[in-house]
Amino acid sequence: PLRWVLGAVGAEASPDATRTVGTAVHAVAQQVAEGLPPAEAAAVLDGELDQLDLGPGWADQRQRQAAQDMLGRFLRWHAANDRELVGVEENFDVVVGRARLRGQVDRLERDADGRLVVVDLKTGKTVPKNTEEHGQLAAYQVAVAAGGFGDHGAVPGGAALLQVGSGAKAKEQHQQPLPDDVPVTATWAG
Repeated sequence: PLRWVLGAVGAEASPDATRTVGTAVHAVAQQVAEGLPPAEAAAVLDGELDQLDLGPGWADQRQRQAAQDMLGRFLRWHAANDRELVGVEENFDVVVGRARLRGQVDRLERDADGRLVVVDLKTGKTVPKNTEEHGQLAAYQVAVAAGGFGDHGAVPGGAALLQVGSGAKAKEQHQQPLPDDVPVTATWAG
């Protein structure tokens, strides 16, 4: 009963509110990657948040502060990231064996060796312990190796989860590139 009362007055964000705040952060991160000056990002995020129902008074403020904190972590990471940004919200659609992989990646980047690295922005607070066997990241790498990103290339340089949902700074959890001796198949990606 106490949990219900606290939730009803906004003491606990609903999963839907958190998801929509995360979507707003994603949208502004995409705009920054596409050229929005970082100095304008906080105001743009406020505009995105104005369109959401974040709850009464202090609950709204708490959600807004959490969103701005996530954006701040992303902006600091973005400024320090030394990979070349190739694209944002890039679609892919490939057939590997009998499997069809189709989706969209948050960021497609090129490392110093010219390989493609997929970066998936995460705004939640749950952080996986092991990304080496992370199926989503592996599937992205299989999509790269199968030519899913066209003229950008087909040599995977790994994939990463970029955690901005909590902590003092963004945490990039990297999955190593596909092993050279493993054939690209849908079964490798789990």
